[in-house]
Amino acid sequence: MSEHKDLSELINQAQTEAVAKAQAASTVASKRIVIPYALIFYGLLAAVTAYSIFRLASALLPPSQQDIDADLKALVKESQQFVEQSKKDTGELPKSLPHAALASVIDYEVRDKEYKLSGFVSGVRVTLDWDKTIKTEIEK
Repeated sequence: MSEHKDLSELINQAQTEAVAKAQAASTVASKRIVIPYALIFYGLLAAVTAYSIFRLASALLPPSQQDIDADLKALVKESQQFVEQSKKDTGELPKSLPHAALASVIDYEVRDKEYKLSGFVSGVRVTLDWDKTIKTEIEK
């Protein structure tokens, strides 16, 4: 009987060791799986945070002179189209630009049968001169 007892103790000990090894292996394996997911999560979180900070900073910064130039040119051309269409429809130049918002940015001067449009914002001036050429001047 002592042989059976020794044998059963050996079996119990082997089972206990096997269970402990399996649990240790399972813990290591789960750490191997969790660590890459955690790295991916924190990497994505860092990227989203950096992008959000970039977008916020971009929104707070003033527009570049090139952006202002492009916007003023678009407004001058829109004003020119209005003036030309009005001249075509009525046979004479309009007394003012149609929209108060447009007129607040674009100056409109009439001289005889000619006109001049000019806009100035943040050191950038765009002018449609009397001879219908568009000029840009940037203050330094």
